[in-house]
Parts: sequence; C-alpha cells; structure tokens
Amino acid sequence: MKYILLSSTLMISCNEDTEQVDEQVNEPEMVTMRIDFGDKSDEDWFVMNDDVMGGISIGDTYYTDTTMVFEGEVSTDNSGGFVSFRSPTGEYDLSEYTQVEISYKSEGHNFTMIIADELMWYSPEFRLEVIPTSTDWTTSTTSLYDFKQFAMTSSGESETGVDMSSEFLSDVIRLELRNSDFANGEFRLEIDYIEFQGFMEE
Repeated sequence: MKYILLSSTLMISCNEDTEQVDEQVNEPEMVTMRIDFGDKSDEDWFVMNDDVMGGISIGDTYYTDTTMVFEGEVSTDNSGGFVSFRSPTGEYDLSEYTQVEISYKSEGHNFTMIIADELMWYSPEFRLEVIPTSTDWTTSTTSLYDFKQFAMTSSGESETGVDMSSEFLSDVIRLELRNSDFANGEFRLEIDYIEFQGFMEE
C-alpha cells in the first residue's frame, strides 16, 4: 500500500515537472528597446519649454552616473504652463512593442509621454500620463495601446477617438515627456531608463 501511494506521488510530481518544463518552453521571448540615460548615450535629448511661445517656465537637465535629472519650475504666466524634454527627431519603429516601462522618481508634477509621427506641434499625437509623482524609485509599466490620440481644434485640444495601431507605432519620429497639468510649481523628475517591451510571435 505504501508502495502504491509513493508511486502515485512520484507520477504526480513527474507530471507537474513536465508541465513546468512545457510552460518554460512555450513562454514567448521578450524583445526590448531601452533608452538608458545612465550610460549617457542619450544625451542628445533636449529641453523644450513654454518659452518658445512666450512663457517663462524654467526646466533643464543634467546627468548623474546612472540617471538623467530634469528639474525647474512651471509658471502659467504669459499663457505658459509646460516644460518638456524630447528625443531628437528620428526613426523609432515601435511596432513590435506593446508596452513601455519607466524607472523614475518624480516630485511636484505628473508627467505625460507623447508619441508623435509628425514634426509640427499641432499635428495629432498619442499621449498618456505614465509618470505620477513618487518620491521613491518607482517602475511603471503601461500598455502602448492605452495611449489616446489628441488633435488641435478651434476650441483647443480634443481626443480624436482614433485607436493606437502597429502602423502608427512603426512611423514614430519623436518621443517626449511633458508635465501633465498646466499648473504653477517646482518639479524634479529623475529617470533611470525608458524601455519599450514586446514579445516575439511564435
């Protein structure tokens, strides 16, 4: 009787091990594109604040050994109210990725990521708040397909109702982080990395 029970236990254990092996074999491979500000390879990102339209907000960046720091003060005077830093214009094919992960600390303002496929600021673009304030190191992971498209209209910006697509993601030319709300106040955003992630299809 003991032998039968032991044999049954071994068979169950063997089956569980086989299932675990099968799960590992079938697990899709992750592909990533990382923007690592710590290795200073992305120092060509640049600041774009509301002073380009007459505002007086202040924001600038500097680098530590492992991070990039963007800090300053937002002012709504002179019809201003935003600070941002953006990637150089280029070709960013994000079509094989489904989510974006950001390692950061942020004080004073939440930040929105903007994904654009046109040069002009008034062209439709996808955006989503991805960096809520956190004084501790935080990693946020957001689906790229949660981003919403906005466009300029005669009454201001409004959501278009157009869904994110792999076609749009294949034509991205600019990435940008901008404070979410036009409100007065100091801010400090420190970023370790931004990583786009996806899974290879079998």
